[in-house]
Amino acid sequence: ASFIVYGRSRYPAARTALLIVAPGQAAGDLALDETTPGAPAMGLGQLETAFQSAGLGGATKLDLVIYQAPLMGSAEVLRATAPYARYMVASPGQIWQLGPYPQLVPLLKGGDPAAVARGAATAYATTAAAVGGARASVWAAYDLGRADALWEAIETLAENVQAALASEATTARPAVAAARA
Repeated sequence: ASFIVYGRSRYPAARTALLIVAPGQAAGDLALDETTPGAPAMGLGQLETAFQSAGLGGATKLDLVIYQAPLMGSAEVLRATAPYARYMVASPGQIWQLGPYPQLVPLLKGGDPAAVARGAATAYATTAAAVGGARASVWAAYDLGRADALWEAIETLAENVQAALASEATTARPAVAAARA
């Protein structure tokens, strides 16, 4: 929170972006915190608290948050970030910790946050492919204005699968097993 407050007060701008470079985990845990015994990572709840404590939310949102952290491109992270930012760039998989900073800096001068987010996702993917070759990771730009609709669709899907598993177990369970395979 103090980092965001400092950055916004020290460098006031019409457009704002936050780049978080850290280890990440599929459950949304972010960064290692060696100063807090027993709490090795910042969870999504703590990240949301930091955003709130920085004065973000409502009409005051960052234009872009880039998670240069593995496994942060999940629906849970989108949902947790959406109240505090307009767009997000992240990878749902493992990533190379080499950032495309020479490509990002000119992009950040752009005025359209959606275009910057798309360009950043492309820059990360291109850099990952150059470094990792066949092991390159997927990167995506997310319009966080659509996060609630996505979450509702996921909830509906989960409810429908649960109902099908309960009422049509003989056909639904083999279909789910085949889809998983």
